[in-house]
Amino acid sequence: MDSFAGKARGFLWPAVLFFGILLIGALIFRIL
Repeated sequence: MDSFAGKARGFLWPAVLFFGILLIGALIFRIL
């Protein structure tokens, strides 16, 4: 269970970070 949580977290963090950067970029692009 712990290894599964670690795997999920390890896979989720980069995805969330990438999605957040993409969202912020889209917002900035819209404002500009």
